[in-house]
Amino acid sequence: MTTALATTISVEDDVVRCHVPATDAPAIAGFFDELARFERERRARGETAPLRILYHIRGQHMPDPDARRVIYHRWREFDRRFVAVVGKAGIQEFIVSFLVQATGHGKTRYFTDEAKALAWLREAAT
Repeated sequence: MTTALATTISVEDDVVRCHVPATDAPAIAGFFDELARFERERRARGETAPLRILYHIRGQHMPDPDARRVIYHRWREFDRRFVAVVGKAGIQEFIVSFLVQATGHGKTRYFTDEAKALAWLREAAT
């Protein structure tokens, strides 16, 4: 199932907030595509600071195996980005932690509290 307009990206207080309402492989790939487009636009404006991304899981179902493969193969696109994933379920933390370890992306953390996630993003990216 492909989700139209799956990714919403907004910028508040220098933090890029992302919401992907679906967790299938096309939606996750669309998220990476949209974030890449956003970053190309930033570079065209001369912005060079690493992105600070707040990604809300918000009770979504966890990505299916095909979507996890997309994440695993495209995670390198986050190399210059700090990513705070905010969720509420233990299984979400487990899968995010597993993907972070599998990809070696040390600039990603899982949080259950948005305020703590934002504080980490502000501190980590300075």
